[in-house]
Amino acid sequence: MRFKEALWDESDPHYAPCTTWGGNGGRFLYWKAPARYVKAGYQIKSRLLGTGQRGDQVPAEWAMQARDMTREMLRWYDGADAPKTEPGTWHWLIGRYKSDPFSRYHEVQANTRIGYDQQLVLVDEAIGPIKISDTNYEMLMTIKSMKEAKGRSKDHIHRWFSTLSRLATHGVLIDAPGAARVKEIRSNMRIEKPAARTQIATRDQVFAIVAEADKDDMDVFAIGLLIQYWYQLRAIDVRGDYFDGVWERGIEWEHFNEDLSSFTKVISKTRRSLPEPHTFDLTLLPDLRARIIRLFECLPEDQRCGPVTISPRSGVPYTKSGWNQAWRRLRKRAGVDRNVWLMDTRAGALTEASQIEGVTPMQIRNAAQHQNLNTTSRYIRGRSKDLNRVVELRAAHS
Repeated sequence: MRFKEALWDESDPHYAPCTTWGGNGGRFLYWKAPARYVKAGYQIKSRLLGTGQRGDQVPAEWAMQARDMTREMLRWYDGADAPKTEPGTWHWLIGRYKSDPFSRYHEVQANTRIGYDQQLVLVDEAIGPIKISDTNYEMLMTIKSMKEAKGRSKDHIHRWFSTLSRLATHGVLIDAPGAARVKEIRSNMRIEKPAARTQIATRDQVFAIVAEADKDDMDVFAIGLLIQYWYQLRAIDVRGDYFDGVWERGIEWEHFNEDLSSFTKVISKTRRSLPEPHTFDLTLLPDLRARIIRLFECLPEDQRCGPVTISPRSGVPYTKSGWNQAWRRLRKRAGVDRNVWLMDTRAGALTEASQIEGVTPMQIRNAAQHQNLNTTSRYIRGRSKDLNRVVELRAAHS
């Protein structure tokens, strides 16, 4: 059996080798070892990855599990099912970073760790056997040059070296030989950051996607998307984070007041720096409030608690990938450009607010739940419009 290069270089986060849909109605995604390896004596024949719908794109977290299991199977087949880890190598440090109970790896949210894991695989594949103390500037610049020669994006290269920095930092904390030197080298290297995103989702585009959701009776998604857009929220503050059967951080029915005229919650990303709960007034948006009331009244009594964003397909909260898949499917049907991402709804909302006469930068900052204006400014698009408006005003006063 031939496997794509994505098995090793993680170039496709949705590549799920050795997987098949099965079970009742084809709703269960399984990883299954090919017959060749089972006949050779491989003991892990299959494993359930999750429940979804045949034909949907495989969620990134399931695909990553499939790649991990496939690589493990191949190592076993090659007689390296229990490779020795030499202390002081990058492979050893990656293991320490993921397993040490005091590692910062365990301080991030589950969905962030998924991204970290994908990047750690890339670092391990590139320099895993190499000793940290043998890593020098020339070696790291060679890796950078090779990635550029292969056409890797600035984003890919920046994420790879950011992961290396996190590993080196943990190495310094545990006194790994050579880690401090690598950290110093990396801090003095010039790794260009990817250009800031300039795309936004306009009001018309958001409403077009909501209209498509209404056609499919996707009330939950339509309500969640409207809450994201109108209140300038990140998706995670609406759908939450559902991973390994644990859900957190999203909107719960308990967050709403008795007459569903408002909801109150702490913003997840700034919960440490801005722990004060925000209260969102729904009376300002009668249509959205009416949608929420209809959804609530249709729920059985025992379901009027917990997460609001329950997927009608799975009966459990939407995952990050499930929420994004719904967006992409409805976006296509609405005829919205594929370059408009779900995250662009927040930029679109804040950009729209910045162009309304009388709205102050401080108000926009507070609406975005930011600590400082510099952060808010990264979300504001339409700089050319602002530039020409300034020229217009100057010309009028000349």
